[in-house]
Amino acid sequence: EGTEPPLIQGWTGGLCGADCPPHADWDGIRCLCSVGYSGPDGDPCTACEAGKYKNVSGSEPCSVCPPGSFSVESGEVFCSHCPAGTYHNGSTAVAACDACPERTFSLPGSSSIDGCSVSLAVDQAFGACDGLCSCGLLEDAEGTFSDGSGDSNYADNSVCWWMIAPPGAVSVSVSFLGFDLDFAYDWVKLFECESMLCEDPVPLHSDMCESYSYF
Repeated sequence: EGTEPPLIQGWTGGLCGADCPPHADWDGIRCLCSVGYSGPDGDPCTACEAGKYKNVSGSEPCSVCPPGSFSVESGEVFCSHCPAGTYHNGSTAVAACDACPERTFSLPGSSSIDGCSVSLAVDQAFGACDGLCSCGLLEDAEGTFSDGSGDSNYADNSVCWWMIAPPGAVSVSVSFLGFDLDFAYDWVKLFECESMLCEDPVPLHSDMCESYSYF
């Protein structure tokens, strides 16, 4: 009774937490490293490196951001989702997620390269493929595509798209043998795009919305 409280273990120069190390807080008993920082109780605290985080006070080590996320700065309390078009598997601490391969795209928070796909790239511009058609990237020098209906009517509410992008091509020619559409409700459209994301598609003609036969 009447004696001074002890100095904080591992830190000298103050009493009762008045001189806790930088980025540490007094909990009534000892100095604890603040969120975003780690180190032994009472000792100097070190900021979590970029790619890691720590959202609790104390001596617990910083954690690598979970799959599908990253942290840019040191001393982060939380991680951010990988932006669309990137991914990270969470095996190492990173300050930026990996970009998807060329001609592919991913949703925010993707944790694997398997989340990068051509269909997602075009879906961003024209909507998800729906119906009997097999949407996709056409990279051959020549070929054909179809809505999949054959001699029957195409499915209601169909959304079909094809990205025609042969590597090294400087121009693309498209010929239709014929199509039969529900007038004023359905359309065939052709666009030119600068990239797989097709962020600003340029119409190549007015919408085709009737029946055509070409020979």
